[in-house]
Amino acid sequence: MRAELEISLAYRGDAGWRPAATRLLDDHRRLDRLTGDLLLLARVDDAPAPTARGAPVDLVAVVAGELGAVTRVQPTADLAPAVTIGAEADLVRLVRNLLDNADRHAATTVAIRLRHVGGSGGGSPPPIGPFRGWAVLTVDDDGPGIPAVDRERVFDRFVRLDDGRDRDSGGSGLGLAIVRGVAHRHGGTVTATATPLGGARFEVRLPAA
Repeated sequence: MRAELEISLAYRGDAGWRPAATRLLDDHRRLDRLTGDLLLLARVDDAPAPTARGAPVDLVAVVAGELGAVTRVQPTADLAPAVTIGAEADLVRLVRNLLDNADRHAATTVAIRLRHVGGSGGGSPPPIGPFRGWAVLTVDDDGPGIPAVDRERVFDRFVRLDDGRDRDSGGSGLGLAIVRGVAHRHGGTVTATATPLGGARFEVRLPAA
């Protein structure tokens, strides 16, 4: 951005400023998104242990409100009532990142499912409050999938896999790190596996309210 400004000041007349300003504005937006992502991750790091603070969050409303993030393909959604306790804005970001990720990599299909399951569901109950089961969100796509060796690494910060799952030109590699950070902060988990659709499945489990 500094070089763009210096070149414009040194060599361009008035007519050259509009395209330069357009490029600088795009750079500023990317920098703004990156800064916001880093601040959110820092805030999540400050409270890594699950807490009982927060308000009931209707996950059906959250997921339904974010379906617009899927723009390349037509999503399908199967949403059963599920409520958790937490920070709604952070949970909105978790869902948005998952849907945006699936949309970027899907060939024709993104399938979203939300349900409430009782019992431990294969995991230990969170160490806060009475355990009422899990709110489980799964997001499937029919894209290239994630190799088994990378299914844990994909949640690391700044990780971007091969071109098959990297069509988001200019992406920072923080979206899935934010998903895991928010899930952990709410006493939950997130995993990446394969899906019968042939692509990737991301499953988030949050303590049900």
